[in-house]
This record gives sequence, C-alpha cells and structure tokens, in this order.
Amino acid sequence: MIIGLSGSTIFNFLTVVVSYAEGYEYGLIFFCRFMIGAFCGPLYSSIHALIAQWSPKEELTANSTLTHSGNIVGLIVAFGAGYFVDYSLHAWEYYLYFAGVLGLIALVYWCFFVYDQPWFHPSISAEERQLIVDSLYPEGIPERQTLKDIPFKRMFTNRYLYPVCVAHIANNFILYAFLTNHAKYLNYYFKIAPSTASVLSIIPFVFNTLCQVVAAKTISFLIQKIKKPVTFHRRIGGCIGFLLAPVFLFPVGYVGCKGIASAEVLLSLSMGLIAFNQPGFFTQIIEISPPHASLTMGFSNMLASIPGFVTSPLLNGLISKNGVTEGYKFYFIITGCLTMIGGIIWMIFCSSERQYWENKDGNSKSEGVAVYKTDKESVEIKT
Repeated sequence: MIIGLSGSTIFNFLTVVVSYAEGYEYGLIFFCRFMIGAFCGPLYSSIHALIAQWSPKEELTANSTLTHSGNIVGLIVAFGAGYFVDYSLHAWEYYLYFAGVLGLIALVYWCFFVYDQPWFHPSISAEERQLIVDSLYPEGIPERQTLKDIPFKRMFTNRYLYPVCVAHIANNFILYAFLTNHAKYLNYYFKIAPSTASVLSIIPFVFNTLCQVVAAKTISFLIQKIKKPVTFHRRIGGCIGFLLAPVFLFPVGYVGCKGIASAEVLLSLSMGLIAFNQPGFFTQIIEISPPHASLTMGFSNMLASIPGFVTSPLLNGLISKNGVTEGYKFYFIITGCLTMIGGIIWMIFCSSERQYWENKDGNSKSEGVAVYKTDKESVEIKT
C-alpha cells in the first residue's frame, strides 16, 4: 500500500513537471500516467487484505462494503474537482495537484494509523483482540507465510475462485460504462455542454454511494435474522445487483433526445442497484480465503480491468457503424446482457465456504497458542 500510494503520487506530480518541460514528448506523459496505474494496482488488494484481518464475520459485510464505497466517493470528488478546475480556474494542472495532495494525506494516514493485524496494534485491548481472532480463526491462526509458502497451485485450481472473477468482470462492465462514457453520452446524445454533462454524470455515483450503505445494512440484517448459509445471502445481493440493475439499463437507449431526466433516473437506478454486488461477490472474495484476500482480490481485479479498456472501443465502434442513437441503444443492451450473464454464472457456481489453501491437506489447523512479537511485547493468542 505504501509503495502504491508513494509511486502514484510521485508520478502524478511528474506528469505536471514533464508537461511543462520544453520540448517534452507525449510519450513521457503517457509513461507517467501508465506508472500511476501500475502503482495504483495493489491498492485494492491491500485494502481487502486489511479488511480480512480486522473484520469479525458479523461485521465483514458492512466493513467491506462501506470501506470500498470510498472509491465511489473519490470518483464523485474527482468529477466535481475536474469540473471546477477546468471551467473555473482554467488550469488543468491544479487537478493533478489536488489528486497528489490527497495521495499524500492517504499515505501519511496509512503509515501512522494502520496496522496489519490486530495483535500488532499498540492500543487494542486483549479482549477486543481475542474477539477478532476467535471470529476469524476458530480453527487456529495460520503460520506466517513467505512467498515460497503461498499455495499458488491450490489457489488457481480452486473452483470457487473463478466465479467471483466472472462476477467482478460483469460488474465492471456497468461501472466502467458510467465511469468512462456517461459524460460523453450526455454530451453526444442530448447535445448538452460538456460542463453540464460532467456535473450530471456525478448523480448516479451519488446514488450508488447511498445504496451501498443500504445494501450493507440490508445484507448484514438478513445474515443475522435468516439462518441460512452465507452463500445464500451473497446470492441475494447478486440477484439485486446483477439482475435488476441491467433491467433499468436496457431502456436507456430508447429514451428520446429530449428525455434527459428520464435517462438520468434510469441510469441512477441502475448504478444504485448494482451497489448490492458489494455485499455479494465483492465480500465473498475475502470469505473464500481470508489469509489470501490480497491475492484473490488482486487476481480478480486484474481480470476485472478488462472492461475498462473494452467499453470505450466497443461504444466507438457501435457509434461509427450505427450512428449515435442506434449505437448507444446497442451499447446499453450489450452492457446489460454481459452484466446479467456474468452474474448468473457467478450465482450458479459461487460459494462463501472457507478454503484452506494454506494447508496441504485442505483441512483446518489444530488448536494451540500463537505467539506474536510486537515492538513492546510478546502477545499470546489462544487459537
């Protein structure tokens, strides 16, 4: 996480420096932006790993969903700041300064206030620490692993890993449709000014953030009140996110060029309902193997980046071949279908059952006492 935040922040500032250098080449700017993406790659994995180490089972749904809702809040701030900088200050470089400062703040916060595991936190009580350990590792805390100990073969041949990857890809088709093409849609289709389009494009993300709070509370409540396997409740979230969200996306392409209000309502409902995937497959990525949550998240998120560089060429190709009106109609239908099909595949084959990849026999660890050394003391934890 520290490497990711540091690297992305440095190259963010370098983008501004390079662009002002006399005789600069676009290749250097492209390289800086590429490196920002490369350093940002591990961030999701680091956050997922932290959630896995700190969240008792009863709080995992809420912690995972609400923590990652910060990603959507960041998009809202980014769109708003981009509009203000471009159309008020007329100085694009201030936007990069703004992003860089936020990166520095996040880096400082992570360095001074975040600890990998509960037993390393200097001020956690013994009771709270034991509560977390009892919830996360009832069969015993796995031994600390090095790179050579990571069970890559058992991980990548496990049948429950790939359904969440399919779900992640399907979910991101709608997410990237909004992230990369919503403002463009408002500008091209409804012929409104880019400044207005950038502001209106924030609305679905605001609705998604609110719905993530509702989704987290709803699924957590159902898990507590309805005594069914956790997989059952994850599928409930998926039914709402993968099946209902596309339903509101399909008719968007049939909205007339004067129906911008109707289009925004449909798009906001679609983006809002897909928030229920967060307490669905997104949390399940942690459940299948908490000790390897960073790896499973990293692998899944790598594959889920595919829609990010597929959606725009797909849209441009459809518009070039069919025109703006028909192009967007096909685009929304294709996006909705891909999301729905991927979600159905996940719901059929998914499971939240804990996978013990760290043990060669695939079984849980025997009970005992784990001893961890911190800076101040050695901590014994009953396992």
